[in-house]
Amino acid sequence: TAGDVFVLDTAQRKSIAHFVVGGRPRNVAFTPDGSRAFIPSESIGKVHVIDTKNAKPIGEISLPTNSRPMCLVMAKDGKQLYLSTGWGATICVVDVATEKVVNSIKVGPRPWGFAISPDGKQLFVANGPSNDISVVDLSTGIETGLIKVGLSPWGVAVVPVQNSP
Repeated sequence: TAGDVFVLDTAQRKSIAHFVVGGRPRNVAFTPDGSRAFIPSESIGKVHVIDTKNAKPIGEISLPTNSRPMCLVMAKDGKQLYLSTGWGATICVVDVATEKVVNSIKVGPRPWGFAISPDGKQLFVANGPSNDISVVDLSTGIETGLIKVGLSPWGVAVVPVQNSP
């Protein structure tokens, strides 16, 4: 709740750094080369940029009004960062190079967790209160469908299908 973030050395099994970001950091996304991390702060509606080599915050990304960032997912090529905004009912698209929001995609109410399809062409977004999953075409930035699911979905996992020989 307070925004504490610890960096762990898993080989030595110890904490090697500690810093504080805004309240309620939900998850972390890394650039493909691992040089930067992005941590959402639900309480203050921002995303913190972290220098992973030095394990310290180096910047913040401001989000649209009423954003409560919940989940972050990095595009495979590392050019775009996607984040769900909770009460904002959108997925924000951040240009990683400029660290600026370049698009907001309208989805269902209170989007929480989401995942990118294996081919990188679609997002599947859990919309808790409406009991469905938004399907978003990333080439157009438009929600193209809804999949009804059980009560209050909070996350999505996309698993590639293996074809039998």
